[in-house]
Amino acid sequence: MLLAFGLIDYRLLFIIAGLLFIPLLPLMLAIGFSLWTRQWKLLAQACLALLTATILMAAGGATVAFFSQPPLRYTDANSLLTGFLLSLAVGVAAGLATTDDVGRREMIGLAATAQVAIVPTWFGIAFVLGFPAADPTPPKIRAISLLINIAGIVIASFVTYAALRMRGDSLRVFKAPS
Repeated sequence: MLLAFGLIDYRLLFIIAGLLFIPLLPLMLAIGFSLWTRQWKLLAQACLALLTATILMAAGGATVAFFSQPPLRYTDANSLLTGFLLSLAVGVAAGLATTDDVGRREMIGLAATAQVAIVPTWFGIAFVLGFPAADPTPPKIRAISLLINIAGIVIASFVTYAALRMRGDSLRVFKAPS
């Protein structure tokens, strides 16, 4: 809701504050990790959690928009290529951070969330307040960018885990008895 308020009034500090409270990076890393280690139950849970988070972000955006006045002032967007390249970098950094604890996870998480969380929240707002007429990025491109950015983070984390030869054997202890 902080993110939605920041997007509606284009207040950068509220946008950043909102992004800090949305933990999307572990969900995308879980998808990459589960694909690499063939942990299918983890994959299903991570995908369901990411879908749920996306729906909740859109619902939060719509809720805040319901109590706000138009127009939606946030119209920024990266190009598809720029977003994908940033997502690849975030995915590699996050993959490395989970394997050997390098870097600042909070900043990596913020970068990942910024690539992903803004779009569903923006759509939730736009469905209530209307799509900004002066927005240079069509809604279709925003939706495609969401999918491309998620794919970039997942692919990069998958490749990072593969390059580091991560193993999921230790997770099998959590397997439910048959």
